[in-house]
Amino acid sequence: MNRTVNPEAQVADRVASLLGTTLTEEGVHRFLLDAADILGTESFAAYGPELFFRWACGDRYVEITPVSSSDRDHSLYVKSFDRERGIDIDEYRTFKYCEFYEFPYVWAAELGKESFNTFGPGTYYAVTWDMFDEIIAVTLHALPDNLALMPPQWRRPFTLRWDMGASGLGLVSFTATVEGITVTVEPTGERVLIPRALLGSRVKMGDVVAGLAGGRPLADIRFAGSEGFGDVYHQDLYVATPSGNESGWDKKLVKYLLQEHEEGHPRPAMTMEDLRRLAATPAATPAATSASADAADEDPEQSQTCRKTVPMKIGLSIPAVLHIVDQVIAGATVEDVLTRLGGKPGSRWRGKAALRGDDWLAEGYSRGWKIEVVTSERENGEWLCFDERQLADYAWRIAQALEQCYGSPYGMRTGNHGFFDRLFRVGNHGIEVGNSPLAVEVKIGSFDELAELWCW
Repeated sequence: MNRTVNPEAQVADRVASLLGTTLTEEGVHRFLLDAADILGTESFAAYGPELFFRWACGDRYVEITPVSSSDRDHSLYVKSFDRERGIDIDEYRTFKYCEFYEFPYVWAAELGKESFNTFGPGTYYAVTWDMFDEIIAVTLHALPDNLALMPPQWRRPFTLRWDMGASGLGLVSFTATVEGITVTVEPTGERVLIPRALLGSRVKMGDVVAGLAGGRPLADIRFAGSEGFGDVYHQDLYVATPSGNESGWDKKLVKYLLQEHEEGHPRPAMTMEDLRRLAATPAATPAATSASADAADEDPEQSQTCRKTVPMKIGLSIPAVLHIVDQVIAGATVEDVLTRLGGKPGSRWRGKAALRGDDWLAEGYSRGWKIEVVTSERENGEWLCFDERQLADYAWRIAQALEQCYGSPYGMRTGNHGFFDRLFRVGNHGIEVGNSPLAVEVKIGSFDELAELWCW
């Protein structure tokens, strides 16, 4: 294993080097295996349903998120950050105070030789089919895609079971593989494979589980455990349905949730033969799915404009950026420093107040100041965009200069399509540099404000 350079920086550089290449599913596998060679296989795990992998590297964590696409190449994002704030504080608070649909993950599967999770969030319960749809059905829909993005060496079947004795089926298991979800009536061995392409579209797993339960309320069936998930603290999902064996605090929580949430309209009962016919339904074509998604996501204000790529114009040089940071750290206000650099009161889109200089723009926002050291404008109704390589390179060079002055960044985020973001801590100040298709931005504010939930 090569550790002659900073491992997290090495992985970030590798994902950045993929800019301009087509990334396939097999390419994602190769990248993950190479990353494991760099970061080690002692302590790492997978999380879902929005799949990501996390490595423990001393007091730092490195996360890699692969994103699949049916109509274009895949994406990869690498993120690294300080463990204490990112996990022990921010993640802990999210699990403690947020609703289950806001959790950063609802399952973990440790893949390394050693456990490294410092706490387990415990189990939250879905007690109605609507609650089931919000997260457990989403998890079932996603698991085959999650497995497809994992290198084959890391895969394992993931299984959830429910006791459907009330409908006459007994134990019914739902096992995810790359091919889809296999539903098995365990007393008889009867099984049906729901192909991966149907999940979440033609086949809704909430309707399937409810249907096989005879259309009964979720509270009338019992969760019978899972396989494949877990860490040293917790061997099931972090969101489950009641098993009927809860005790202590869990029993009180289930009772409270049943009082607070009413079951909706009954769902149709379903036999295994009904499910077999449903699973044989032809999948929607990728082109139709993509066109439908594009129509849903289209912004009416932007639908009639196109983007024109032009050479990047630097508004504030790297020495100017370092000067701004130095002055602010010394006690000057951002507005005063920018005014001395030629910034004049103006406005940007929709009349929002801003300071404008020669090819740069700055505005205050909730966490401090955002300075577009490279900024874009409209020309004849078109957005002027810049080459993504030039934007990423300039953001990288600013970050390198900041690192030489103030040390390694607190956090790093990098993507294979040119995305770049670095957050530095300088005393109580936070300095963040990143890019978008339209700008290179430097943000200055309180470190605590900029770092809040930065890991998500």
